[in-house]
Amino acid sequence: MRIRNLTLLGVIAATSAVGAQGRQGPGVSQSVTVRPPRDLMLFDECDQARIRQDGSTRAIQICQDAVAAADAAGAAAFAPRDVRSFLGDVYMFATRWSDAIDAYRSALGIVKLAEESDLYTGEMLTKIAVAEANLGD
Repeated sequence: MRIRNLTLLGVIAATSAVGAQGRQGPGVSQSVTVRPPRDLMLFDECDQARIRQDGSTRAIQICQDAVAAADAAGAAAFAPRDVRSFLGDVYMFATRWSDAIDAYRSALGIVKLAEESDLYTGEMLTKIAVAEANLGD
């Protein structure tokens, strides 16, 4: 199942030191801030731009950065196919048809075996057809 809307929050875990008698030491604690991976944070920002139907230069840059972060994360990347599709959507909102087609084709190139015949693949192929129709091809 695909995650469409993520809310990213920094997670703070606090632990307390325990004394020899099993009691909490007075005022002793350790805090650790856990940040989500960069590709996940940018994925969320790109997804939010897509949801807002934002075709601005800033939205395009965020989604391009999200794709670059997914590429840098390699096999550990969060949804590299989806982020490319989101970039295609943002290009569509900006009426950058050729760029949208390239982004969707890039997303289709990342198909996993379980996704070869899913509806999402059909959706991307439809978006390519819409962009090509807008180009006049």
